[in-house]
Amino acid sequence: MSMPEGPPEPKKKGSLTGGGIALVVIGLLILVPSGLCTGLMGIAGFVAAVSDSNWNDFTQMLTETISFGLIPILVGAFLLWAGLQRRKKK
Repeated sequence: MSMPEGPPEPKKKGSLTGGGIALVVIGLLILVPSGLCTGLMGIAGFVAAVSDSNWNDFTQMLTETISFGLIPILVGAFLLWAGLQRRKKK
């Protein structure tokens, strides 16, 4: 009789290449500050609108924050994704 084998080993993802590491680092350096800045500006606009009851200024500030903050967030997220996709196949 043969011995039953244990559970199969989980597939290991390959290690990152030098270019992949560079893309991940640059992506994070763009994504994290721009995401935090966009989020803080959105929260600050909301707090100002609640305290002054001026929702027109809030919608204008939110529109500007999203329009200026969305592009760097998307670029950083894309670079992060591209860096993670550049793993060596095992």
